[in-house]
Amino acid sequence: ADAARRRPLRPATAQPRAAATRALAGLTALGGLVFLLALIPGLHDTLGLGVLIDDVTGQVAGHVASVLIGIALLLLAHALRRGKRRAWAIALAVFGGAAVVHLLKGPDPIVVAYSVAMVVALAWHRDAFGARPDPGSLLDVVRFVPAYLGLVLVFGFVTLALERDRVQETMTFWKTLAAIAAGLVGLDGPYTYSGPFFSEFFPAALLALGIAGLLIAVALVFRAVASGGAPTAADRERARDLVHAYGTDTLDYFALRPDKSYFFASGGDGMIAFAYISGYALVSADPIAAPGAEGRVVDEFLAFCRERGWHVAFLAARESDLPLYEERGFRGVYLGDEAIIRCDRFTLDGGAMKPVREAVRRVGKRCRFELIRESDASPALCRALNEIRARWRGDAAERGFTMELGGGVRGESDEFLLAIAYDGDRPLGFLRVVPCFGDDPGWSLDLMQRDPDAPNGMTEYLIANAALALGEQGFRRLSMNFAAWGRLFEDGADLSLGQLALRKVAEALNPFFQIKSLRDFNQKFDPEWVPRSIVVEDVESMPKVGLLYASVEGFLDVPVIGKRLAPPLRTATD
Repeated sequence: ADAARRRPLRPATAQPRAAATRALAGLTALGGLVFLLALIPGLHDTLGLGVLIDDVTGQVAGHVASVLIGIALLLLAHALRRGKRRAWAIALAVFGGAAVVHLLKGPDPIVVAYSVAMVVALAWHRDAFGARPDPGSLLDVVRFVPAYLGLVLVFGFVTLALERDRVQETMTFWKTLAAIAAGLVGLDGPYTYSGPFFSEFFPAALLALGIAGLLIAVALVFRAVASGGAPTAADRERARDLVHAYGTDTLDYFALRPDKSYFFASGGDGMIAFAYISGYALVSADPIAAPGAEGRVVDEFLAFCRERGWHVAFLAARESDLPLYEERGFRGVYLGDEAIIRCDRFTLDGGAMKPVREAVRRVGKRCRFELIRESDASPALCRALNEIRARWRGDAAERGFTMELGGGVRGESDEFLLAIAYDGDRPLGFLRVVPCFGDDPGWSLDLMQRDPDAPNGMTEYLIANAALALGEQGFRRLSMNFAAWGRLFEDGADLSLGQLALRKVAEALNPFFQIKSLRDFNQKFDPEWVPRSIVVEDVESMPKVGLLYASVEGFLDVPVIGKRLAPPLRTATD
């Protein structure tokens, strides 16, 4: 295991044949354009040496097939770029069919030669296309529909512009748009077409594109519904057992969040919790594994992702674990600091603790504190706490991926603790903490919510009393929350040019996300700071990874469709 940890590896998706996939994907897209351009009057006559099919209907069928082939190749190019095996097989068949179609309808020697050359090139580089299909997702539909309609509109507008002499009515933008839309569903639009060939070809091409687009969209929706299941109960139980056995980090328990998928190592001694979205496996924190097995677990996971052509990013990884990833070709980018209270030495005494002490004293005049297991909470108490949660959140979307379990208070788990502030018998605020295990057990803050009408200082009151109570029970760690980019705001910090630029970004975002104020709040409790990073294959991918991270955390949630845009995988064996 130590040897595996030390062995330098390239990132999973830096495939040796990446140059071949890039080149062939580009040539496939070029082929799609060539097949569409070959339909242009004049150019088609230049490329063709005659017409083997004298019947107009046969010529129309050949040209419609050419349109479908061109659109299909343009759509396949992206999947080929990612080395997808299924896209390779389809492209091979499409180019083979294209050679036959253009031989019969033209013949078009240049197009036929191009198609044959692409068949040979794809077959020659078949080993470069080994990635498995992605799991079904409604995001595929969201991407496909506008891309497909965009290609169809370009085809329609360009064709009508070039054949405007065969359109009897005066052409306008909106009439042209209406003609294309009507043609996709087989209806007569505002235009009348002349010419024995064009009057048949253009409506037939639009109808064929409409039928093909509908069939593909329906297939994508069906695939998303069929593959959108959550991990099985057995997988969740297996993940829970591994968290109990090796979940020593303060973020490990959040691996059990319902919207995460699991990769289980072959030795049964480790796992990685992740979510797949938009070509990336986004890993929640570090691997959960037996001591010494972390490197092997990461290597197996990278191989798993390589088989599927996925990129990989580790979110909120411990900075102390960066060598594990750097040896495998990854780069760490500072994300922020986790604030951890040392309960065994936490006290309200001293001048530095005066703001917290005064808040605790002020709220304590009105409220009493109680620390209980969630399973001991009555149904009435659970309802009251969930009402507080609803009022506190308002219309805000459910958030959290790396540092929140999600969901309300159900009164079921004996592993969770509730820290509650009561005004008489009425709760005004509460914390929920989840356990971390190992030789140094502790707790991590999951929910921190209060009634909007609660007195000022309620949050300080809850955290301070929880830390004191846990310290009395022998626990040493209470992870509060995460302060993004906190180090960048330190006075006199020696920052690089990149970090200075990042601080400018953080300062711009601060009014919206209270970045600096959150660090200042955490600092009141004199915590230990545990720096964490985003680990990526290359720094150039950070903008996309950042957007995806914001998406899974809930900051970019899409109404109605929401999380279905990137449904979780079921198991690593899918």
